[in-house]
Amino acid sequence: MFDIPGLGVPELILLLVLALVIFGPGKLPQIGRSFGKAVGEFRQASREIKREYVEAPAGAQIVPVAAEEDGQPPVDQVRPG
Repeated sequence: MFDIPGLGVPELILLLVLALVIFGPGKLPQIGRSFGKAVGEFRQASREIKREYVEAPAGAQIVPVAAEEDGQPPVDQVRPG
């Protein structure tokens, strides 16, 4: 059913019951929507990144760009070579 090693149907049922007890029936739909939106945004960002690298012109280089002021590590960007 699922492709997660070590996580079968009994484990999923246990997780759902625990979530129901911890968060209550009123919060579960909201948590599910939030999780679904996060997964959708992740998939969209993944597609955009793949598209950028696939559409990069031949001979383009991937060079690191300086970190932003928020202290994040440098991000690679495609620049014409």
